[in-house]
Amino acid sequence: MKDTTFKISGREYKKYEVEIVDGEENYRLTEEWKNYSRRLIIGPVLEKAGIIFQEKILSLKDYSGKDVADNLPKIQKFILEFETRYRKTHLYLWSKFNGTQKTTTAKVIAAELSKKGLSVQFVLMNQLIEALTEMNETGSTQELLRNCRSVDFLIIDDCFDVNKITIYKSGYQLSFIDTFLRERLEANRKSTCFTSNVPPEEIDQKFGISIRSLVQRSTAALEFNDVFGDFEISSIWED
Repeated sequence: MKDTTFKISGREYKKYEVEIVDGEENYRLTEEWKNYSRRLIIGPVLEKAGIIFQEKILSLKDYSGKDVADNLPKIQKFILEFETRYRKTHLYLWSKFNGTQKTTTAKVIAAELSKKGLSVQFVLMNQLIEALTEMNETGSTQELLRNCRSVDFLIIDDCFDVNKITIYKSGYQLSFIDTFLRERLEANRKSTCFTSNVPPEEIDQKFGISIRSLVQRSTAALEFNDVFGDFEISSIWED
């Protein structure tokens, strides 16, 4: 009988599961092993792009909740047809609530696109603004900005939330982010995904009408309403 388990870094993985077909034993790879192999190949690429998963690289099947806004079919279509239809499409995933899987869903999109050989990057908006306004750019800052400008799919996380972004009274940083977004969204038209707790129509309260108008006319907004009370949060990480 084939050995169906392997121990790697102190953890035991079940590689094969056995099924009996016409009285004969057949072996097929377990989902656990597929997840491990996928993480082994794609994991380092995603981590370099700032995209970190916990126990495994998630998929849309791991989404928890009722998907009351019917977002998942749209996102699945976006992933499947990205190369032929959505390379220039921008998303705005938002909810007034925390913990509605906006960021996780954005990371899943990035992981699926990465499997296709497309380049991806994850950045916090506050981190992006700090990099854009840094007077003497370090090597790591230059690389981050280069990636943010050039990748096929960019996630900008925690956008337009004054509780998570430092904006000085002078507002001098706004011109930097405005220029970056215009170049990325309109001039170069490279797919960008915003995640935010701010409705798109309220962006202007701290970021101005110009940026709000840019984001609203450029993005497809998807509201996420599946809050923690609707499902058991620990189920996100179950196999």
